[in-house]
Amino acid sequence: MEESPPLYEFKHTFACTFYAVARAYWGKYKEQNSYSTITLADVKQAGDNEFSFVRRIEGRGRVEHEAIRYRRDTRTIFADLFVKGRDKVPRLSERCTHQGGVSPEQRGVEYTLRVYSDVWGKFIRRRAFSWGVHRMESMLKRGAKTMCDRKPDDGKKE
Repeated sequence: MEESPPLYEFKHTFACTFYAVARAYWGKYKEQNSYSTITLADVKQAGDNEFSFVRRIEGRGRVEHEAIRYRRDTRTIFADLFVKGRDKVPRLSERCTHQGGVSPEQRGVEYTLRVYSDVWGKFIRRRAFSWGVHRMESMLKRGAKTMCDRKPDDGKKE
C-alpha cells in the first residue's frame, strides 16, 4: 500500500537525551483526565532492541488507536494514530517520530509530526501541536533530575 503525502508536517527539537524523551513519551497518557479513557493492548517485544504496544484512547465521542514502537538500537520512537472515518474503517490520521542522536548521551531529539487527515484545519492543528510540545517539555522539566540528567541504561548489569 502506497502512503499518500501528509497534509501538514510539523517539527520540533527537544533539548534532552533520547532516554529522557522516551520516558516522558511513555508517561504521556499515564495521568488520566476527565474526558478520555486510555488502555494499553497488544504489548510485544521483538528482540532485545524493540517493543511495541497499542494505546486505545476513548473519549469525545470517538475511539482512536495509537500504535507505538520503541527502537533502542536506533533511538527512535514511531507512533501511528488511527481514527475511524464515517465509513467506520480505521485510517492513518497522524504519524510521529522521535529520533535521538547518534550516541545515548547526545542531547537533541528531533520530533516530526505528519498529519494525513484533518478535520480541524491547519491553524488549530498547529496550536494542538504546540500544546503537545509544551506538555512534553513540562514533563521533561518536571522530571529533569531523574530523566534529563540521568545516564541512559545500556542494558549492562554491574
